[in-house]
Amino acid sequence: MPATWCARIRGKVIEEGRNVALLLGAANRHPRRFERPNEFDITRHDSGKHLSFGTGPHVCLGKQIAKLEVKWFFAALFDRFPAISLAGDPIWNSNLEFRSLKFLPLTVG
Repeated sequence: MPATWCARIRGKVIEEGRNVALLLGAANRHPRRFERPNEFDITRHDSGKHLSFGTGPHVCLGKQIAKLEVKWFFAALFDRFPAISLAGDPIWNSNLEFRSLKFLPLTVG
């Protein structure tokens, strides 16, 4: 009888023919890695160690330009609305593949 192929991931056996799904929505939210994984904290000391743009040979080619766009977007936003603040609880989309906001109530003052 031929042996079947399998892999073991953290003690779980993945047998030949089984599907495994990796979801980006779970990235950067592991409780052993981040003190408050479900909380958005722009001052998080290890915020640079995230998976948003991939790494190594699979790094996003647009990483640098995306970072600049985000930096200048927030600079312009806070320049125009210096008193911007949260006006309620954010509502998250239920999409498991990409974590994103459905609604973010703000007061722009």
